[in-house]
Amino acid sequence: MCLLVLQHSNSIITKCFANKQQIKSKLFHLFSVWYGVIFIRSGTYGGGVFRFTLTLPEKFPDDTVPTITFTSQMFHPAIDAVTGILSLSEVFPQWDRKQNHIWQILKYLHWIFHNLNMKVPANNEASTLYKTNRKLFIDKVKESIANSNEHIYDEPPTEDKHYITFKPYDANVHDSAKNMMLKVPGGNESSHGISWVQSGSYQSFSKDDTA
Repeated sequence: MCLLVLQHSNSIITKCFANKQQIKSKLFHLFSVWYGVIFIRSGTYGGGVFRFTLTLPEKFPDDTVPTITFTSQMFHPAIDAVTGILSLSEVFPQWDRKQNHIWQILKYLHWIFHNLNMKVPANNEASTLYKTNRKLFIDKVKESIANSNEHIYDEPPTEDKHYITFKPYDANVHDSAKNMMLKVPGGNESSHGISWVQSGSYQSFSKDDTA
């Protein structure tokens, strides 16, 4: 990082400006690319573990709609079979910073695995099979589930430390953490966190902390 620039040296100024642009680019990438994994517990895609990335446009939130790209192999009417991009045009034809939020995209991502009728499908083959040959459709879905789950422990394709990785279950390592998560909280334990959200609501501070 450039902390001091001598005005008489154009080469130093140019170099520092280039460094600033590089830092800006790296910072933008840090905040613009989110790695995610969704676990489907029931329904047609039940048992599937699918990786995806959420990418924010450069001028977000004053720009186009963010992009959800599945890096796992997917067979779904709303997901392009070649690019893995989830079509968001039905719910977000344009992005309105006053009304649209990232959590709504994630909610839609969850919704599509239980609602497969798309008005404008991104994968015509998947959409047609879902309507005309449900058995073959389910067979292809099972193939994509098996393929995705087979690669769940693969090495990260990126050096980004925020990429979500998994290791096979090791009782010596994971049992203590599992038992802690399954522990029933006592009556004297209170809620923690900045945002208090009532069950079934998506509005922050909707829960009465005095109840």
